[in-house]
Amino acid sequence: MADTPEPGSEMSVTVRGYEVIVRAATDGTLHVTCPKLPQVNVRDQTLPSALAHAYASANQIAPDGSAPERVAYSDVILTERLTAAVERLNPRIPAEARSEVIKQLFITETPSLVEENRRIHRLLTEGVDVEFVTADGEIKGDKVWLIDFDQADYNDWLVTN
Repeated sequence: MADTPEPGSEMSVTVRGYEVIVRAATDGTLHVTCPKLPQVNVRDQTLPSALAHAYASANQIAPDGSAPERVAYSDVILTERLTAAVERLNPRIPAEARSEVIKQLFITETPSLVEENRRIHRLLTEGVDVEFVTADGEIKGDKVWLIDFDQADYNDWLVTN
């Protein structure tokens, strides 16, 4: 990947399948914009490290923010990002099965915070077993992955507060 564009210039790159416009301000700040990401301001000298983890402030992704991604301020999971990631990582799994997996992340199965954290950790690290009916009527079992551990760049990383 190329170094940061010259101050006052911009460049277009593809990152994880998305077109990203990078504008370099004269003070060294990179302004990174993408249709799927809110604007990101990063002070850095190289493009790869600036794009390693995009940042969006809580105000930006708030329900009334400039790039809303939360329905409520209390939302911890960014549903649209999660849905897109599960679809991207599991294209051969039917949409209904993927939807059921996502629902598992929003329910609480135990009143113990420790046990609930362990359950979510297992879903993230071990994947989620699903069953679905194929087009020819066969019941098939498979695993839905929430994180791609083999190709980390295929995940959607966002740092926020």
